[in-house]
Order: sequence, then C-alpha cells, then structure tokens
Amino acid sequence: MDSGGRVKARGRSLSAISLDRSSKVPLYRQIEEHVRRMLARKTAPDGRVFTEQELARCFGVSRLTVRQAITALVDEGKLARVRGVGTLRISVGVTESLERVRDHFVDWESEGRSVSLQNLDFTQVEAGSSVARRLGIPEHTEVLRLIRLWIVDGVPIGLVYFYLHPSIARALSRSDVENTHVRVAVSRRLRVPMLGEQVEIEAGVASRVTAGGLKIRAGDPVLIGRLTQFYGDRRPLVAADCYYRADLYRYSVYVPAQSDRADAAVHTLGGGPVTMRAIAAGRRAPSAAGPRRRPKG
Repeated sequence: MDSGGRVKARGRSLSAISLDRSSKVPLYRQIEEHVRRMLARKTAPDGRVFTEQELARCFGVSRLTVRQAITALVDEGKLARVRGVGTLRISVGVTESLERVRDHFVDWESEGRSVSLQNLDFTQVEAGSSVARRLGIPEHTEVLRLIRLWIVDGVPIGLVYFYLHPSIARALSRSDVENTHVRVAVSRRLRVPMLGEQVEIEAGVASRVTAGGLKIRAGDPVLIGRLTQFYGDRRPLVAADCYYRADLYRYSVYVPAQSDRADAAVHTLGGGPVTMRAIAAGRRAPSAAGPRRRPKG
C-alpha cells in the first residue's frame, strides 16, 4: 500500500476501503457487495481483477474472510478462481445450445464477448479407430486434420480436432477454413448443405497436451464432445473431437416430454438426427487426440 492508501496490483491500484465494523451486516457480506460494484465497472482487458491477498489488504481483513465473501460470486459464475495463485478473474463461462445447429460464436459476441480462434495444425494424418468408425472408412486411412483453439475474452475454452473424409480433403485448402466454421467451408466447396450432426458428450480429464492448450492442469476435468457431421445424401464427411474446460463450458438442450427412445433425447437439426448421450466416462483425454501422424518415407 502506498502513502495515498492505495493497494498496488500489477500496474493498477485499488483504493483502501473501510468497512463498517459496528454494523450488524457481517464483514464478508459487506465485502461481497463492494466487489459486486467493482465488477459492474470496467476491469482490465484480460479479464483479471485482483488476487485474494490484494483484496484482503484493501479491506483490512484476512484472506479467509475474502474467500468467504467471494464464494457466492464464484457460485453465480461472476468470478472464477485461478488455481494455485488465488487470482480472481471475471468468469468467461459460455453455453452452447444443442437444440439446433447455430453459430454460437455470434451468440457469444452478442453477449458482448470477445471471440477468436487459432488454427494450430492443418495436416494429413492416419485415422484412428474412433474417427474411422464415424467416417465409415478403414482404420489408418489418411484424413485431413485441423486443430483449432477457441478463445473467449482472452481465455482458451476449447481445443477442437476436426477430421475430414478423404473424399473432400483434397478439395479444401488451409485458406478455406482459416477464418470460418468447418461446416461452412465444406458446404461451400461441395455446394451441398450440412444436414445435421450427431453429438456424444463425455466427462473426462485433461491430458498434458489438452491441458497445455487450455491453460489448465493435467487431470483437470474437461467436457469431451464427439461430433459427426452429415452432408448431402447423409454422408458422414467430418468428425470432430472437442475438449472444453469443464469450469467454463456447458451444454443446453431442450428435452420434450415424449420421446421415441427411452435412453436418449433425439432432435431434428436441419433434417438430420442428433442423439445426445451423457457418458460418465472418467477417462483421460487422449494425448494425441486419436489419429496418428503418418510417418514420412
């Protein structure tokens, strides 16, 4: 704290705040209300606010009291803790609706979020058993793989591996998918509509590769979405393995009161069925995301 009664924090400063210690309102409740007002104002561009220690100095209380104060804000999704360092940042949690195929990037941007993507890899690999099964091709067949990182408000929330059927792989270049959805690029090139996609959701834990991309720890929980996209005459042309931060990503789906199947909710997306299966897998996400890179020579 400087001579002006301000707490220094990463180039920013936070004025010392006096609490009413004679009030019947507990100190942690008073701090919670102060922090709510702080969040209503503009924060740093990277979404970080202050650490627990900095807030403790600001209010003149213990870190335990600060933790008690922010528990409700964390539970509400307004704040998120950064494990290991006690940093508090504004939560960037997002929701993807599975009721129909839609551009969720546009949805998130309409909420005032900053959304971007990074294409990390675009190369030929051999299809593993899961990808081969979904695309209806023999295992070890060469497919085109695109690895993409989804970033919301500066925080990586999703690491996605797309695999394109060999019948369309040569028709697409890196520039075709550089700044657009894969389904849009495929439909545009083939001049056929995407009918829908089958989605399977699992609970898993991050491998070191997944954790490195999502900036979390190996073993942290992730949501795993396995997609198969159908085009034209119901051909499965794209398979995708999606790894999302479980603390920042959730799915939403409307389930009708009556269903033809007891074990799944089936919806029609643009003419193609989508089956939702929630599988408590509890198994580690593969370190190489399935397919193996084809050896040279």
